[in-house]
Amino acid sequence: MVEQAVISGRPTMGDFAYLGRGVTSKLAQMLYAHGREGTALFLPFDQLWEHGPVHSLMGEGITDPRRVVDFANRGKFSGIVLQIGMAEKYGQEIRPDLPLIVKLDGHTSAGKDADMPTHADFCSLDRAMRAGASAIGMTYYLGSTDNSRDVGRIGATVERAHNYGVPVVLWSYPRGPMVDKTQGDSLYWVHHAVKSAEDLGVDICKTKPPVPVKEKGLDAYRTWISDVEKKVPSAPAYLDFEPKNEQGEIDPKAELTTEQHVARYKLAIDAAPRTIVIFSGGPKIKGNAREVLEYQTRVIMEAGGEGGIYGRNLWGVQTDEGLQLTDAIHAILAEPQYRRPLSACTR
Repeated sequence: MVEQAVISGRPTMGDFAYLGRGVTSKLAQMLYAHGREGTALFLPFDQLWEHGPVHSLMGEGITDPRRVVDFANRGKFSGIVLQIGMAEKYGQEIRPDLPLIVKLDGHTSAGKDADMPTHADFCSLDRAMRAGASAIGMTYYLGSTDNSRDVGRIGATVERAHNYGVPVVLWSYPRGPMVDKTQGDSLYWVHHAVKSAEDLGVDICKTKPPVPVKEKGLDAYRTWISDVEKKVPSAPAYLDFEPKNEQGEIDPKAELTTEQHVARYKLAIDAAPRTIVIFSGGPKIKGNAREVLEYQTRVIMEAGGEGGIYGRNLWGVQTDEGLQLTDAIHAILAEPQYRRPLSACTR
């Protein structure tokens, strides 16, 4: 019996019907044929482009594209994410039925200007489709100095992709001068990034987990939130979601309870009732990765999210270990309370 309270208000395939069968069939392939009854686990292998080849030092052969593709083929993923060069050179080794998401843009760690990295469109929609893309990916930095250009290029690409029946995944991250001063991955900005993704008309929003504000940025964040609440008195009381000590004061060193984590994720997820929302796995975890990822996955699903997109913590270890961890994540996604039966997702 599905516990509707967990998934209440989340998108169904019927919510995408206005885009036509091309988009809905590809989304259904990712969330049902390769997902766990409407939930998803994606494998991204685009990190080396943006962060440089440092990941190659994690172990001999770890970042060999042939190994990562083999891992994806064996890991029951909703899709693999590649840059266009990887998609063209290694696409023939990807299982034909495994959905491929091709990133159309990106930046490198060597190309940052004084304020922000600028995302360049280095792959056309036509080229991605020739490479066999089931969906395309783009990046949006909310708060970037290049914000206006980003909005324009994303909007135009979303329209063209939907005309071709291709879903769009948006890497929607809070980044930029003002955002960074007030802690980019804080709850307010992640909430804002998810809402922006829905407003831009994308189908899947990938964003960062909302982390508590660090002590160094607390004063700036408090001032920003105070100004927000003055302008919109009915706005969520974001500071109430921060960890507190026994005296009820915000304390960055205090631990959030599981219920508090769920409430934070839920606020962000609920900003996009008709957009699939997934969260990144973050940097490489040291120690008991199984425990940490299960906990993160559990929190996301309890908040009503559709799943996750975990890269380095899965392909960044030996294959057997990565597959065991993938199975552990799938076991959570498959629990009855998180399932979205396809029969209940049409209108």
